[in-house]
Amino acid sequence: MTKQVQVPVWKEVTREHQVRVPVWREVEEEYTVKVPVWSEVEEKYTVNVPQKKTLTREVQLRVPVHKQVEQSYEVCVPVTEQKEVSYGVCVPVKSFREEECSVKKPSKGEVKKTRKVPVVTYQKETRSKTVPVTRMVEQTKTRMVNVCDWEMKTKTVDQTIVECVPTEKTRTRKVCTYKPETRTRKRKVCDWKTETRQVVYKVRECRTEQREKTFNVTEYHTETRSKEVECVRLVPKAKMKTQTITVNKCVPVQIARECTVMVPHQAQKEVQVRRCVLVPKKVKVTVCSTGCSTGCK
Repeated sequence: MTKQVQVPVWKEVTREHQVRVPVWREVEEEYTVKVPVWSEVEEKYTVNVPQKKTLTREVQLRVPVHKQVEQSYEVCVPVTEQKEVSYGVCVPVKSFREEECSVKKPSKGEVKKTRKVPVVTYQKETRSKTVPVTRMVEQTKTRMVNVCDWEMKTKTVDQTIVECVPTEKTRTRKVCTYKPETRTRKRKVCDWKTETRQVVYKVRECRTEQREKTFNVTEYHTETRSKEVECVRLVPKAKMKTQTITVNKCVPVQIARECTVMVPHQAQKEVQVRRCVLVPKKVKVTVCSTGCSTGCK
């Protein structure tokens, strides 16, 4: 079999192109700068000079004054009273009861007799007695207390103050001024020059060639053949089948069950109850005899 094929072939090609090349050269130029020039200048300025000065003025001062003032205060005083109190007492009561007993005698044998036996019973009686009861009573008392009071008094005081008096002075200071000056310097300038250059590079070209190749080819021909195949065919057939079905019916039935129930029950219980009783107690009261205060703490 003959077939055309593209075969790559490399060859060199020369081309020309223009390039811009930089060329540097020196150029003189003038520029202006400011040069500092120092000079002395006289100027006047004002300063504040401190000076001492004595002033006389009147000042009001608070002066403490001590005096005694009568002050009333309340005190709890214990008062004892007689109070009649009733209470219950169990009193023993003696009595006799008769009971039969058997006595053995040598002549008569066992003889029954009656005898008196003492029996002690207790009987509750209510009695009363006088008991002292103490209670606290508030009483108002008076006392003399030292009190510190303040009074305003006028006093003459000499005070030295410092005042600033403006004074004019002269001083010399340096002043900087800038003077323009022309100078010359050289700098480089870049010029662009156009040049023609050649570049050699490779180019790939495709060339057509005819080539032969031999390969095997398979062909298919149609033939008729016979083959025996076994198959199964389904034939319909009628058949009877008996089936038993169980059906459940809902029948209401009453069932008695035992259960535990909490029933309220009343019961008596002893409970301790607190009561308030006045107990006599001594309290220390501090009385101020000296010092500057408005009261006792």
